[in-house]
Amino acid sequence: MDPLPEQGSGTGVIVLRPLVPGDAPAARDIYNHYVVHSTATYHVAPLDPAAMGELLFGDGPRCAPLGVFDADGVLLGFGSVRRYSPREAYDATGVAMVYLAPGATGRGLGRRLLARLEDQAARNGFEVILALVCTENVASMTLFRKTGYEVAGILKGVGRKFGRRLDTAILQKDLGHPGTGAPGG
Repeated sequence: MDPLPEQGSGTGVIVLRPLVPGDAPAARDIYNHYVVHSTATYHVAPLDPAAMGELLFGDGPRCAPLGVFDADGVLLGFGSVRRYSPREAYDATGVAMVYLAPGATGRGLGRRLLARLEDQAARNGFEVILALVCTENVASMTLFRKTGYEVAGILKGVGRKFGRRLDTAILQKDLGHPGTGAPGG
């Protein structure tokens, strides 16, 4: 466990730690909120327990999800960096996802979780991290842009949810490993 003082709240500490299967129901509640109420995910129907387990744990230990918990052990959010593609040439490229409980947004938790995910991803051999974000998802676009991700492209009208076609931004961050064509490499 990694206790960290929660900045600016005065309410105690938060803990960032790996998710375990017992955390999946709380993570599913958070995720399904966004499925039903937003374009933060392009799933259109709530995930059942098996589908949520696959989303969280289906990419193996290299992509172990992390959770943000309050001092009472309540899950405030979760995220992971999964493989971008199973094709070998993409082995060093990951895709980040971060979801916070609705009441946990705006407190810097997403930024802190993303930083920890990037550290873990670098240790696990990822060199480039992508984020695929609906362009109308201002909170996620802001989070990724403020943490050093650049828009690499916009896919026009590729998503469809709530009866509308949606654009998807591809944001990219190079973790700067030598020999990758990254700065200093």
